[in-house]
Amino acid sequence: MTGTVPQDLHDRTAVVTGAAGGIGEVYAAALLARGARVVLTDVDEPGVRAAAARLTSDASRLLAVAADVTDEESVRALVAQATTTFGGVDVLVNNAALHLGEWSAGVALPAARWRRILDVNVVGPLVCATACRASMAARGGGVVVNQSSSAAYLAAAGAYSVSKAALNGLTAVLARELAPDGIRVNGIAPGFVASPAAVAHVLPANRDRAVAAQLLPVDGQMSHLVGALLYLVSDASAFVTGQTISVDGGAVRRA
Repeated sequence: MTGTVPQDLHDRTAVVTGAAGGIGEVYAAALLARGARVVLTDVDEPGVRAAAARLTSDASRLLAVAADVTDEESVRALVAQATTTFGGVDVLVNNAALHLGEWSAGVALPAARWRRILDVNVVGPLVCATACRASMAARGGGVVVNQSSSAAYLAAAGAYSVSKAALNGLTAVLARELAPDGIRVNGIAPGFVASPAAVAHVLPANRDRAVAAQLLPVDGQMSHLVGALLYLVSDASAFVTGQTISVDGGAVRRA
């Protein structure tokens, strides 16, 4: 995936996990708008089918498939269906994750629940990238984008923070190991973003505290993440891999 910056993504097929709504649906809409074929997937089958109906009526460019990112057989079946329908996979957006609520606890969270969030937030992206690898390699390369979080750097959200710090490490490891196949692996680390889940579960005082910590004192919107996604999946970032880009209004500042 090298060369000039594409005006569109008509030659690409993207799989977006955690796409039954929220950021995953916004990412899928942006990819569709650029001309990509998109496979929406989520463990919530009615939800992902409803998201597909909201996005487009053009079934020739959109496929909704229920899958559990922690289940290797389920993910392999997803990739097989994407390959049968669209010829293969060029882009994987690992957006599915557990967050908010109990997942912000640390030592108070039972060990079994720690294993659960690590399974979804870290092992899930590994399973999906591994399942897509052969298809991407056969098509001359591909791109994986892992959805991280500023919580990875702030350590303020217990098990969730740990899971996203681990995901950043996985991004670096996958970038190194998949590079021989022409596959680039990067991440996006949003700050507070007014997704439906965040609006429903984050107390206004906590939201205000997050915005106050930013250099840009505005509420983060899901649309603010789209530019980073489109950059990372396009040839504009052909020389970029192993990086996690913060899109957080300057909340996390790294030298």
